[in-house]
Amino acid sequence: MLVDFVMRAATEEDETGVNWVNGSELTDLDFADDIVLLAKDENDLKQLTSNLEIAARKFGLRISSEKTKVMYVGARNITPINVGTEITRFTCLGSLITMNGDAEMDVKSRVGKGARVFRRMNNIWKSTSMSTQLKICLYNA
Repeated sequence: MLVDFVMRAATEEDETGVNWVNGSELTDLDFADDIVLLAKDENDLKQLTSNLEIAARKFGLRISSEKTKVMYVGARNITPINVGTEITRFTCLGSLITMNGDAEMDVKSRVGKGARVFRRMNNIWKSTSMSTQLKICLYNA
């Protein structure tokens, strides 16, 4: 995939990610054309963003400033990175990521999503043409 190739090109020279297993660095999380950049500090994030922008440009791609969001976790005295809007939380692959790393909001979000789906299945739960055993199987799924 082109995004993977661009990320390899952007990260091959600098160690700008966060500590990972076996002393390695984790610089990004990718899903389709969405990228989450990870860095230990503001300067590393700026460098990684700049490297990504340069590598993407070589392939005719660009970072969308309208869709780009920046979140600082545990940082103090920060200056803005001018690629998008600053946020306090975002959703990545269904998980809610927050500035303070609090999982409580993620759990509440997932419970709320499950409750909404459960309510939308109200016609099934009230149905008399479906067996109770089938309803239990659906509920357990």
